[in-house]
Amino acid sequence: MRGSIMPLTAGGYRCALYLPSKYYEEEAQAKLHGTRSQLTKYPLVLLLGERNIEPIMTYVEQKMPQNGKSRGCRDFIMLGMESAEWERDFSPWRAEALSRSSKPFTGHADDFIANLQKSVLPHLQQYRVRTEASQLAIVGYSLAGLCALYSLYKGNFADNIASVSGSLWFKNWVEFCGGQQIAADHSRQYRIYMSLGTSEKNAPNAVMATVDDCTRKTFRQIQDQMSVIGKGQDSVFFEYTDGGHFDNVPQRIAKALLYLEQE
Repeated sequence: MRGSIMPLTAGGYRCALYLPSKYYEEEAQAKLHGTRSQLTKYPLVLLLGERNIEPIMTYVEQKMPQNGKSRGCRDFIMLGMESAEWERDFSPWRAEALSRSSKPFTGHADDFIANLQKSVLPHLQQYRVRTEASQLAIVGYSLAGLCALYSLYKGNFADNIASVSGSLWFKNWVEFCGGQQIAADHSRQYRIYMSLGTSEKNAPNAVMATVDDCTRKTFRQIQDQMSVIGKGQDSVFFEYTDGGHFDNVPQRIAKALLYLEQE
């Protein structure tokens, strides 16, 4: 891997921070020539729920151009955030457990999203990140993918959102999404990515098996919402990927990153 990963704590969460290879090269050059004020600031990705980011970024780097002449994925900084309680942090409201062996959803996504804005983003300023909406992405897998889409309506501080195999079967999610409006702001340039495994609809749990229908409905609803504010339906992209919910997870997250950070 060309870039580097370092552990840190941000907003009370154990995290891993990916820095592109150019980051420290520029630091060294700036120290040598006394030009620190000219250092590059990088787009930022917040990856919810995942601290083991090396497999993801290894795949991303394999697909990125290695010289300044090729168009492709731009360099970015990524923070992978671990959560010990997904049912708490990533659920938008309370809902019963899916089975006797699983935990109920306690609905604290609003608190989690507020923590991103109030604590996590300020903490990351020391790493030369760009946090304006056009340069900020929120990405999540599974229940974290649901939370990423939820942040579009609660907070709405990132233009770039990815829900990878998002838990869009969540109780009342489709109804909630369909009843929302996105604030009309001509300065915003939304880029929304959604994906789902082709066989996720075959989940043994009856609620989770509705994910295909719920995902397609969510996709159409967000397309309509983008059209209302004049952003065009192509602001939202959806694709199927091979396999079930737990297949090729790093590669599927990497596909989302490559889409959101394309030049």
